[in-house]
Amino acid sequence: MGDFNRQMWREIATGLLATALAITVPACSDEPTEANSLVATLPLTNFQVKDTTVQALSGRSFQQYIAMNGNVNLIGRNGGFVATSAVEFNPANFPERDTINVVSAKLTLHAVTWYGNSNSTLGFAAHRITRSWSSNTLTWDSVQTGFYEDAVRGSFSATAGTDTQAIVLDLDTAMVREWFRTNTSTTTTKYGVALIPTPETQSIIRGFVAFGSDSTSYLPTLVVIAVNSAGTTRDTSTFNTGVDSFVGNIAPSLSDPGLLYLQSGIVYRSTLHFDMSGIPRGAIINSAELLLERDPVTSRLSKFVADTVVAPHLLQSATDSTSFDTEDGTSFGRRKSGTAYTFSFNIRRHVQSWLRGPNYGLLLRTTSSSEFSTPDLYTFFSPAAANAAVRPRLKIVYSIKGY
Repeated sequence: MGDFNRQMWREIATGLLATALAITVPACSDEPTEANSLVATLPLTNFQVKDTTVQALSGRSFQQYIAMNGNVNLIGRNGGFVATSAVEFNPANFPERDTINVVSAKLTLHAVTWYGNSNSTLGFAAHRITRSWSSNTLTWDSVQTGFYEDAVRGSFSATAGTDTQAIVLDLDTAMVREWFRTNTSTTTTKYGVALIPTPETQSIIRGFVAFGSDSTSYLPTLVVIAVNSAGTTRDTSTFNTGVDSFVGNIAPSLSDPGLLYLQSGIVYRSTLHFDMSGIPRGAIINSAELLLERDPVTSRLSKFVADTVVAPHLLQSATDSTSFDTEDGTSFGRRKSGTAYTFSFNIRRHVQSWLRGPNYGLLLRTTSSSEFSTPDLYTFFSPAAANAAVRPRLKIVYSIKGY
C-alpha cells in the first residue's frame, strides 16, 4: 500500500473514531468550547482552513404578481401602495328563498393592523363582483378589467380607530337578495364584493382578519334580516364562511439601481449572484455569512413586525425566478447584534450547492408569514450602491485538502 493510501485510511479511521466518541459520550447541557470539544483535540492533518470575502457580482429587484390568500386582507392606500380586497360568502350556505325581501345586510370586518397614519381617514366602497374567482389565483392584474361593476353597493368612511376594531358597513339589500336566489346568471351573481379604497383614503392601509384565520370570532361576518313576501315572518341569518383575498400594487415602481427591494403584498423580490470561481470545487464550506445593509430612509416597516426577518432561497433556474427551494428558518436573515442596520444570513448550505454547481444565485423575499399579509418594505443596498462599504458581501470559511 502506497504512502498516499495509508494516509487516507488513517484519516478515515480518525473520522470514525470521532463519530464513535460523539455517540458514546453522554450528552450534557454545556455548549461545546475549544476546551471540551472532542473534535478540537483530534489530529485532523492535511487540511487547510481558509477564509475569504466575496462581493456580490450582480443583483436585481423585480415585481411579481402572486396570489396573496393569507390570514390578513389589506384595504387602503399609503405611499403609492394601494390594496383592495375581495370577499365571497359561500353561496351553498344561502337557502334558496326566491320570494324573500331583505330588510338589512350588515358586513362586519375586524381590523387588526394598520400602516401609515393612524389619524387619517379610511374609506372604501363595496362593488358587486361580476364573475367567478379563486383566492388561489386572484392577482392585481386579474382584477383590472371586468372583475366588478362600477355601482357602489355599500361604503364605509371613518378615522382609523384602535389597533383591533370592528368595522361595519351596510350592503345593498337588492344585491344580497340575489344571493338567496336559485339561479346564477349575468344579472344574478353570487360572487361577493370587491372592497375598493375611495379617493379620501391616501395615507392608511388596514389589515382585516381573513376566513383562514384561527380567530373564529373575528372572521368576516354577514348578518341578514329578511321577511317573507307577505311580510308576516322575519328572521335573522348569520354567515361567516367563504373565500377572500386581497391584491396590491405600488406606483411609481421601485427602480433605484442602488437598492434591492423586498416588499410584501405586491410582491417585490430580489436576486443576488456571487462568483464562486475563487474557491476550489472540492472545498468544504465551514461557514458562509451573507451580510446586507438595510437602508433606514427608504424602508417602511410597521410596528406590527415582531421580528424583522428575510428569507434567502436557492434559485433553481437561470430564467425562472419562481423556481426556488423551500423556506428554511435556519437561514433567515436578521439584524446582526451590535449593529444598527446590518442583516446577517447563514447560507452555508447554499454556497456548498453553488460549488457543486450549477450556481443560479440567491432569491431574497420577505418570509411567508408576512409576504401575504402586510405591505412592509425592506430596502437593502445593492451591488450597484455608490458606497462600496454597504454593498452585499459574503464571508466564507472553507477547508481544502492539502498534501
